[in-house]
Amino acid sequence: MDRNNNSFSVFHGFPFKISILLLVGWMIFTISWILLYASSFSLFVHLGVSILSLLIFISAIAAVFLFWMKRFIPQIGWDFLKTMNLFKIIIITILIPFTILILLSMYLIFFADSFSFLQNISMMIIAFILIVISIVILWKRSRMSPLQFVNQNQELRILRDSSRS
Repeated sequence: MDRNNNSFSVFHGFPFKISILLLVGWMIFTISWILLYASSFSLFVHLGVSILSLLIFISAIAAVFLFWMKRFIPQIGWDFLKTMNLFKIIIITILIPFTILILLSMYLIFFADSFSFLQNISMMIIAFILIVISIVILWKRSRMSPLQFVNQNQELRILRDSSRS
């Protein structure tokens, strides 16, 4: 399949078929968890398991699409990410929320029953505030916002397309 061919559709092929299979598998897990364990555990344990299963689902889809993107993103795009030192920042931007959400789900599964409802809600709010603050600090230190990154990437694409003409 030629990616320069206008008839080529990115919505067919390997990653999308695998994504549908992963989605069906995650839905089967979620439905079976609800049917088999709904009365056995508290609301916070269910919330923790849901967050953890969603993170595993998203990680699996991300792995499939990263493998697929490696083939279809031109080398100039990878070079741009490396020269601007953005590749590391993007990876850390992805890892920070995943790490904090994994820790939050572990807290909800194992420790939330020991605390009151309001204490558990405040722990979830603190986790989301921590995610936002850490990502803002990360991008501020890089002297670039995610929106500037998108704008520069679009400018790079325009320059690349104009050089081909």
